[in-house]
Amino acid sequence: WSDTVNETTFNVPDQVVNVSLARSLTNGQPPSLDVTWDMPSSERSILYYEVEYREICQNCTDQILNSNVTSTTLTGLMVNTTYEVRVRAGSDVGFGNFSDVVS
Repeated sequence: WSDTVNETTFNVPDQVVNVSLARSLTNGQPPSLDVTWDMPSSERSILYYEVEYREICQNCTDQILNSNVTSTTLTGLMVNTTYEVRVRAGSDVGFGNFSDVVS
């Protein structure tokens, strides 16, 4: 008889959901966006979130910001510009899928 082997498989976190944006305007300051989301279910502890955002235009560059809580503020944004934002959760075994894009 051979020895019994038990194997545990750990999955990456589920997709982040319920991402929402709220624009903040302060006189004399560049606009900012408050971004919030719900923590996904996960077998592993979520170590941080990766927030990816960019202007909606051709050839625009993605910006990435890390957060260890379910909210962050994007600062120094351009006036009269629309941004796309998506979020994903990271654990010690990797990243889950990005959320749906919100703008």
